[in-house]
Amino acid sequence: MDYEALGRYTAELERVRAAQYRRNALLHNLGVAAARTAADGRRFDFAEARSLLAGAEAADAELRQAADAVNRAAERCGKPPVRVE
Repeated sequence: MDYEALGRYTAELERVRAAQYRRNALLHNLGVAAARTAADGRRFDFAEARSLLAGAEAADAELRQAADAVNRAAERCGKPPVRVE
C-alpha cells in the first residue's frame, strides 16, 4: 500500500466534493435568480448572473483538476477512481 498516494487520494477526494458542492450551489443560485425574474417579472440582474456563472466555471475547473489528481493517486493506492460529469 502506497500510503503517500492514499493520503493524496483522500485529500483530493475532499477537494472534489467541496468543488462539486460549490459548483452546484452556484448553479442553483443562478437558477433561482432566473426563476425569480420569471415569476415576479423583476429585472434580471445580468451582473449577478455573470458572477455566479464565473464562479461555477471556476469551481468546475477545480473539480476536474482535483478529479484528475484523485485518479492518478487511485492507481497508486488501489482505490476506485472518480468520474466527473
